[in-house]
Amino acid sequence: MQLADLDPRRQPKYVRVIVIITMAFFTFIGLCLSLSLITESVPRFFLNWLFMIFCGAFSSAVLIFAFTMFAEIANRNNGTKLEQILAVRGFCTEAADIMKAVMPAPTEADQALRCFLLVMAEEYDTAENEIAHINEPALSMRNFAMVMTSKIRLYMMTGRLEKAERLLQAYRTKLDMAYEVHPYFLENYRSYADDAAEYYMLSAAYYDLMHDAETAEGYRQKAMLAFSNRSPAEADFFRRLLELNRLYSTGQFEQAHALENDLRGMAANLPQPASQGTRYDLQRYVEQAKVLSFRNLNINPALMQSRALPEDTGMQIPDTLTSM
Repeated sequence: MQLADLDPRRQPKYVRVIVIITMAFFTFIGLCLSLSLITESVPRFFLNWLFMIFCGAFSSAVLIFAFTMFAEIANRNNGTKLEQILAVRGFCTEAADIMKAVMPAPTEADQALRCFLLVMAEEYDTAENEIAHINEPALSMRNFAMVMTSKIRLYMMTGRLEKAERLLQAYRTKLDMAYEVHPYFLENYRSYADDAAEYYMLSAAYYDLMHDAETAEGYRQKAMLAFSNRSPAEADFFRRLLELNRLYSTGQFEQAHALENDLRGMAANLPQPASQGTRYDLQRYVEQAKVLSFRNLNINPALMQSRALPEDTGMQIPDTLTSM
């Protein structure tokens, strides 16, 4: 827990309401009790009133601290459950829903992570609706970065490159700074919350589409550095995935097709400690590379052929989590 986590502005709405009521109650009671002293001594009146206001502020601080501690303990349990689901199924709605069911209430970080997980699970309509209800100007810099990266990926994957372009142009400096200062969204590195790597990978693909090879290469290098936090096999996969994105984004389709086939096999047979859920996610990345570029290059959808999902390649995703 950091000191910034105790900022009243970052608490859920009902906590802020309780804090306001607590402060108002102590202020009002203090005023009523101190009025009898105003005829005797004005300084005593103000001292008593300020003492009650201080009591209200102290009580509010205790409430915020208690809520934050409770939320932190709950988040640890949710994190364990989230990792279990992701290990079995990869990115999915069920994983994102955990962040919605956080008790006593989701924090702004929980909301940002939920949006990110929904986008990664390709639940674009649900994600767009969730993002629309987030008060973006009130977010901390790091939470804002995750929400913006989610929006950029959502727009690029649904063929709305102009909207993604506006976000990248408007917030590029802010996002670059946020990810340099705080590369990890959580206290410890977790691959499912690695929005920094996603931002760099999306930026590289975007600048390839814009024929800005130098800027694209700069973001590719940052993405490879971010992916180095994963296992050597995964890091090698993402290095080749970045090349696949480059080939598709620059129209080198024959080479891209050959590399795509290699990556499919690589994703399906990734060695331990990669989980089955990780293999599903990597397979999804491979299929998305073509979709990402073709939609934004305005290529005839018929030329995309059919997009092979994990279940179409012999990778059966279980409906239930028997291990939980």
